[in-house]
Amino acid sequence: MSLNNMTDFQNTSENEPCETPPSWASVIITANILSTVVGGIGNSLVCLAVWKTLSLRSTINYYMATLAIADLIATVLCQPLMVGVIVGRLAGDLDCDSTLDKVYRAIGNFSCSASFFLLCCISLERLLAIIRPLNTIRSENSKRFLVLVTLCWLVALLYSVLRVTVSRKLTSYFSAASFVLGYIWIVLCYVIILVILAVRAKKQASLTISERVKRKNEKKITVTMILVITCFTIMWLPFFIFRLSSNATLNSGIVYELAITMAFCNSSFNAIIYSFRSAKYRKAFKAIVFRKVRMPARDTTRTAASRKTAESVRQTSRALKPVTSLPLESSQLSSSSSKSQVTGNEGSSTGATESGNSLNNIT
Repeated sequence: MSLNNMTDFQNTSENEPCETPPSWASVIITANILSTVVGGIGNSLVCLAVWKTLSLRSTINYYMATLAIADLIATVLCQPLMVGVIVGRLAGDLDCDSTLDKVYRAIGNFSCSASFFLLCCISLERLLAIIRPLNTIRSENSKRFLVLVTLCWLVALLYSVLRVTVSRKLTSYFSAASFVLGYIWIVLCYVIILVILAVRAKKQASLTISERVKRKNEKKITVTMILVITCFTIMWLPFFIFRLSSNATLNSGIVYELAITMAFCNSSFNAIIYSFRSAKYRKAFKAIVFRKVRMPARDTTRTAASRKTAESVRQTSRALKPVTSLPLESSQLSSSSSKSQVTGNEGSSTGATESGNSLNNIT
């Protein structure tokens, strides 16, 4: 960082919080645009994959798709509006408390709080799946999913409206309390999950093959969600440190814009984590990119070698079909010939009888 940029950074943070130097503004704008593109494509692929792929239609994947919708709102709606606010301030068309700034902050509060509440619900779902895997019924999971997701969206909507319209200071206390309690809940859930998985790993030898595969999948999903939460913590930590160390009502300046940009960019990372961790998601993403309409629940696609083998078997069966029908045809011919001989004998005997009768008549 150059001396001039450091000076601009200090002056902007302390004296003129609404003005962003062009050098810093270009960095922030570029980061938000890249996150918009990557997050828009990635989160859209996650939603389409869960919708079109039968093997991904499970409760945990429904939560991931709902989380992708919240991230999609942040990347596709909120970050472009933030870019518009920064550009408007650079051009001198917007002040610190413009209508566009309020809209962008309201959408950001809504999407980010919904993402955090959904992570809390996913932690609960993972804990229940590990503690009582045989007792979880699909209908119960669906009902719990609908109730929890509805509550997440409603609380997030209420918070974002109150944050913009009523009091930033009061809602800051709510956001701080909910974040601390929610994060303690998330950490506690995954600590319990890891302890249970460690205990079960010692009993791996007494399990059947299907049970081993199931527990391996559960462990893989748990590790994936731990990576998602770790990424969330790293990207959101600067913003919460900024909130705790400065004025809670400050929503501008380089420090705020850098911190909130990092927080928004977190919404574009989940799809990348899913694609690296899950072969099913990778296969579903490829199917969507290559315009396959629907993937089967099981991999019933055949390789080129198996198709070639099946075709050769069909050709062989066609070639053998006339040979196998020859005995039948010969038997049919013999039966028809015998029938003709019987008919001929009956005809000759009939002719002889008639001729004998005619001779008697003549005599």
